[in-house]
Amino acid sequence: EVSPELMLQLCQLLFPAHDKGGLPVSAYAARVARADWSEPAGAQLDIGVKDLGLARQLADQSRTPLPLADLLYQRLLAAQRMGYGSADWCAVAAVARQQAGLPPARPPAP
Repeated sequence: EVSPELMLQLCQLLFPAHDKGGLPVSAYAARVARADWSEPAGAQLDIGVKDLGLARQLADQSRTPLPLADLLYQRLLAAQRMGYGSADWCAVAAVARQQAGLPPARPPAP
């Protein structure tokens, strides 16, 4: 098993911090490494499901494939079913852990 800290270091190396002109990936990687998908959510998972669902509907209407969006949508739905709907969308990491056969990093908020 690769430690969350090592994965965070890799993300920080590959994706510079937002304040250094990079994308906010490093900030989210830090939240995932800490298993911090708590509230208040930067991007609430339930809203992400709604928005991505709308994007998929538009893609279907224009016959545009969105394979990565479809994958993320399935992960978001799984995280919703696990009780992470009001958490930050980076709670999809909990789904990835489950699918990899790893123990949960922490339970969903009540």
